[in-house]
Amino acid sequence: LTGVDLERVVYGKPELATYKYADEVMTSWMEQIHGEEKLPENIYMVGDNPASDIIGGNMYGWNTCLVRTGVFQGGDNDENNPASFGVFVNVLEAVKTAMRKELGQDFKFEWSSDKVNPVFSGSQDHSAIE
Repeated sequence: LTGVDLERVVYGKPELATYKYADEVMTSWMEQIHGEEKLPENIYMVGDNPASDIIGGNMYGWNTCLVRTGVFQGGDNDENNPASFGVFVNVLEAVKTAMRKELGQDFKFEWSSDKVNPVFSGSQDHSAIE
């Protein structure tokens, strides 16, 4: 129409811009919460789609956790885009495993199953962590 080639920019997973933005947001939170602009050594990404979530997290150098709660329903890790940290039945199991890795195997934490999934308890204003 104008004779000028337009530059196309794609956003979303697994595009690098998405992960850079997430990195910037987490860095900002670290500054607000802890007073330092340094991210933890290990960042964990949880996703259910190997072709977008996992490949993007792997490309960005994060620890990736593949969950069987959506797109991915396989048994073992995805053959083409394997999650670097493993495959889990749900997000809670991925988070608990990552916390144990970071804080030690003796890390004990009580999770209220009613509060983890408020749909089952009929409430919307619960926190899983007391």
